[in-house]
Amino acid sequence: MQIRPHILALTLLSVAVSGGCSAFNEHREDLRALRDAGDLATAEAALQEERVQDLYDDNSELLRRMELGGIRLLRGDHAASFTDLDQADELDRALREAELGEALSGFFFGENTTKYRPPAHESM
Repeated sequence: MQIRPHILALTLLSVAVSGGCSAFNEHREDLRALRDAGDLATAEAALQEERVQDLYDDNSELLRRMELGGIRLLRGDHAASFTDLDQADELDRALREAELGEALSGFFFGENTTKYRPPAHESM
């Protein structure tokens, strides 16, 4: 695999600017640089690495699925893209149902137990 100088420079710059940035934020910056440079195959492969998948928790897995589905769509792999985007939709629905349960619990028991979860498009 050939390392492109501009991608390496962008990655090093993002690490230098971010200082003690978390591994997740570094990954997101690297992914953005790959996508912006048009290196979609490497971006897709990165999102499927086990160590990268471990960076995503239950809430951010929705973001990973949406990102992977978008990249696959741009690459022309429509079937895999639709699978990823359908899985993202299912995750979003599950999160929303959990929010509804928390809201109803707070209404009936007088406690506010809901957490703010931004819409998926705000996380991108």
